Amino acid sequence: MTRGAAHTAGVGVPSEHVTALRSKYLEIRRMRMEHSDGAAASPREDMATLADRFPGALRELDELSLTEVDARIHALDRALRDPAELPQWAVLLVAYHGWMRAALRVKRLAAGASDHDAAYETIRSGYDGEPDEPPVERWDRDTVRAAIRPPGGRLHSWVCEQIAVAHGLEAADVDHTLFPNHATRRLRAR
Repeated sequence: MTRGAAHTAGVGVPSEHVTALRSKYLEIRRMRMEHSDGAAASPREDMATLADRFPGALRELDELSLTEVDARIHALDRALRDPAELPQWAVLLVAYHGWMRAALRVKRLAAGASDHDAAYETIRSGYDGEPDEPPVERWDRDTVRAAIRPPGGRLHSWVCEQIAVAHGLEAADVDHTLFPNHATRRLRAR
């Protein structure tokens, strides 16, 4: 991504979201350090809390080296000082966490619905998105249907596609940018 594109993307991401990402990486770092020291008191509880707030973060916990975690913390520190420094991966991760959290909530809200139309009405009346999540207007019938039963059965792939469309990218490129240490075969195999 060019510097100009990073600037455009970074300006659209509120500093609260950058701060939240930074706190996620600090938490990942803390969990890694406690685990390596054998001092983790309740790793399952910590992991569940992290996953609720940042769906996909457990993959980062597993896959990113401590050096990569520290590099991301430093990159976010720079971006907090100058939004033009916000890297593409951070912009896409804000979108990913928001879309995934919202999609999981939509699935929970729709669980008791008798059909897709009832699910749609439930979502339209009961969905209240967080600032980093897609607004209720974004949840049309097709989007609700796809979130409930994602094409190919993979919610991760569907979320990457939503982000790709919004950012003018390919879904496989979004996946690789978000999780560079994870093979992108899920999206490329489709």
